[in-house]
Amino acid sequence: GSGFYHVRARHLGFTSAEITTDLAKNGHVDLKFELKARPAMLDSVIVEANGKCPPMSYGGFNCRRRNGKGVYLTDDDIGDKGAIELGEVFEGIPGFRTEMRFTQYGRRPVPIATRGNRCINALVNGRPLSVTNPLPHYANELIAVEIYATPSDVPAEYQRYVWMGSARQSTAILERFIPDESCSVVVYWTSY
Repeated sequence: GSGFYHVRARHLGFTSAEITTDLAKNGHVDLKFELKARPAMLDSVIVEANGKCPPMSYGGFNCRRRNGKGVYLTDDDIGDKGAIELGEVFEGIPGFRTEMRFTQYGRRPVPIATRGNRCINALVNGRPLSVTNPLPHYANELIAVEIYATPSDVPAEYQRYVWMGSARQSTAILERFIPDESCSVVVYWTSY
């Protein structure tokens, strides 16, 4: 019937594309999707006797997803949520809420942890935030995300980042902030 439809096209090796269309006219519409090639994200295979997953490569995401305690979202999961802003990735994830805040890019939804010290420390591609390793701006830049709401759920390879204030993505606005208290950890995996 008529009305608005949300159409997503996906193909292995390419980024997905979405179009919202109106079928009001005669129930027929031609859509043209342009999918950009995505570089293959295949990692070298590393076998470690200690059972740790590789912390700095995307292969570690799948390794941790098999037996980790976090929430593991692929780009398809993120697309299915309809997340556009980075903060929208956290909608419906236990231990988080979003808050509209002014950022350097204007008013955006910012994720806020609701457990422990109510702070989130972020890693991008397994490394702490820095000028040369910034947070992604939008959800479509992500190929995956690992979210650990409870600091004790953070895997061994990322445990040291629970306390690293320089990796801070966000903090709840509280009367007292304890700098050495542990934070939730999020690992963003990007296509760049």
